[in-house]
Amino acid sequence: MRILVADDSETMSALVNDILTAEGHEV
Repeated sequence: MRILVADDSETMSALVNDILTAEGHEV
C-alpha cells in the first residue's frame, strides 16, 4: 500500500481513484 500525500483535493481524488482502480474496485 502506497501512502500518498497531495496538497489539493483534486489531485488526492485522482490518486485515490487510481489506487482503487488498481485494487479492482469500481469507481
